[in-house]
Amino acid sequence: MGKFHDLRTKKYIEYQGLYSNTYFWRTHAQQKIDHIEERDGILHPFEFKWNENKKAKIPATFATSYPQQTFNMVTPANYTDFLV
Repeated sequence: MGKFHDLRTKKYIEYQGLYSNTYFWRTHAQQKIDHIEERDGILHPFEFKWNENKKAKIPATFATSYPQQTFNMVTPANYTDFLV
């Protein structure tokens, strides 16, 4: 889904009048999170998958380091929820 999530985030934040920091996360062991939004001190990590049957799980290192977060997987089947 590439840069799609960056455009969505910028437009959504602008239209909603929200303030959000955006990040991606990767370790030397190649664990990664595609997109992270930080709002009001809470992290909202997103994993983007073209194949909706493919399982996405939050890397253990991230979950341990940031226990207060909400993990979301975005696929072609649910991307409209991500746009709203």
